[in-house]
Amino acid sequence: MITSFPTPYPDEIFHSLIARYHMYSGNLIYKHTALDLFGVPNINLNRNLPSHLGTLIDNMSNKPLNLEDLIINHTLYPYFTAFKSKKDREKVKNSMIYNNYHQPVKFGLTGTVKSEKLLQHCYKCIEEDTNKYGETYWHRIHQVPGVLVCPYHKIPLIWSSKKSFDSYYYYNFCIASSEALLDKPVEREVNEEELDLLYRYAVEAEWILSQSKYEKVYEFPLDIKKILKSKGDFFRKNGSIKHNKLYLDFKNIFSTSFLNLMQSPIKNNENSWLRSILKRNRSHPLRHILMIMFLSDSISDFNYKLNNTPPPKEEEQCPFGLGPWPCLNPTHSKYKKDVINNVELRVIRDTKLLMGVFKCSCGFVYSRRATYPESEGNYRINKISFGPLWEKKLTTLIKEGYKLQSICKKLQADQSTVKRYATLLNLEFSWKGHTLDELKKSGKYTNTKCKFEKKLSERRNLWLDLIERDQNVTSVTNSSLYRWLLRNDREWLIKNYPKSKRCKEPKRIINWEERDKELLEEIKEIIREWKRLETSRPKKITKYSLAMQSKNPNFLTNDIDKIPLTLNYLNTVIELPEQYKLRKLEWAYEHLLVNNEPLTKTKLINKAAISNNPKTNLIIEEFLLSKKCK
Repeated sequence: MITSFPTPYPDEIFHSLIARYHMYSGNLIYKHTALDLFGVPNINLNRNLPSHLGTLIDNMSNKPLNLEDLIINHTLYPYFTAFKSKKDREKVKNSMIYNNYHQPVKFGLTGTVKSEKLLQHCYKCIEEDTNKYGETYWHRIHQVPGVLVCPYHKIPLIWSSKKSFDSYYYYNFCIASSEALLDKPVEREVNEEELDLLYRYAVEAEWILSQSKYEKVYEFPLDIKKILKSKGDFFRKNGSIKHNKLYLDFKNIFSTSFLNLMQSPIKNNENSWLRSILKRNRSHPLRHILMIMFLSDSISDFNYKLNNTPPPKEEEQCPFGLGPWPCLNPTHSKYKKDVINNVELRVIRDTKLLMGVFKCSCGFVYSRRATYPESEGNYRINKISFGPLWEKKLTTLIKEGYKLQSICKKLQADQSTVKRYATLLNLEFSWKGHTLDELKKSGKYTNTKCKFEKKLSERRNLWLDLIERDQNVTSVTNSSLYRWLLRNDREWLIKNYPKSKRCKEPKRIINWEERDKELLEEIKEIIREWKRLETSRPKKITKYSLAMQSKNPNFLTNDIDKIPLTLNYLNTVIELPEQYKLRKLEWAYEHLLVNNEPLTKTKLINKAAISNNPKTNLIIEEFLLSKKCK
């Protein structure tokens, strides 16, 4: 049973979640991680629509993950099934829960549009993740087919040039924070027009992923034809579509280079996907989105056109209506008066519901979910930050000797809140047997920050004791203490990380001038002794063969630009193919003479192991003439 599993980050793709478990668990081999999670050592997890999810949930002891949440919010299931029927959606979902990997292919979820071979990321997202969580992770939206631009920052995505995702065969997991993968990243170059179109597509793809409870079922191609009729003159009198006009209008909006980037080039013939999407609903979701972008401004706008309903008015777009909004600070002179002009909208991570944050100039901040009825919505509060004006009034009331119940009534706060703030502000009080000193000793109303700092100090001391007792990197990283510090105190952990026994010594600074001279002499000595190295047959003089005979082969293979003297000498001694063939013929000739064998052309060619083709025939003939062989 799995006793601990990482909590998913917002929009973290399932593959990233498994990779983080592999890193936190301290498993050295990926087979061990697959065995922990799925009960089998070999498993092929599809990056877009992974299977065996039911097995994973069943193997967890405390069930920290919800199966429905995992599929909806951490896989590309919402994207690939956005234009499928409810029946097909259920079939795909069942294929992901159970061990039925080949089912997605049957529903037309794959085709000519391929997913990127390399996992993609965004420079700014990496920076934001590191600042907020202490590490980065693979974002789901960045792995959607066709998403080449970040929908949050409008910059091209990057990917590693070192290793493709396909090379992570079967049960291999790719960690986003791996320096080896993010080293020398590649960024796609796009012009301004392509950038705008790519950004627009990325925003639509992100909208689909964010609609976790969106149950709209499209009836393609009927819906497309319905909007085409209202958009322009695309139909003849007999009801047939003017494909030439559709092709030209589509090309006017989407350039050829953009369509090539989206793996969706179009041709004005029967085999074009632009025509097939109007006949049957078997096209890739990417091409459905392109068609919707052609017909309307966005998918939500497309829905309004389908239903013949106007877009929402400005006041309806904000769930809290038009401002200003009231200040709910009872100590403020403008209490319940509309003085707040701006609202900050946020999405609650767990429930995906919208929340508004209202900040007044008096310092009072409150938040409210967009789910309360209008009758009580304006004065309903979820969370509060009271601010300096409220705290000043509390100080005044305590000094004037008001009772606890009276203070709670005037400040509109419960007793626990008043006690906590009085303790934090170090105000002398005595209510129902409780005094300031007693509450401080109990620690009940101690500042959360102080508690965290105390806990942090304790964990640091435990870590130092642990690595003092055990310098084995594998054992200390396989502990809950290591994972807690990695999340909450990453910089300190890196500085106080145990040195592995396998760690290499720091690289010494090399004097390349001297090394070049030494290497030159070494190569000259190897050339002088080359005959001795050829024990049975001639050995071709190449850069690689010389490197293998030198003390440090890397200097000739990796650092060739740092040794100019040696490089110049190598260019004079390295054998060309013709030179090597002549030397082999010479060796074969001498060998036949020594063994008193007949000096025929066939014998010579076979002994020298040279093919008699038009390219080498001239070399062979000249050698035979020089030796007067038959």
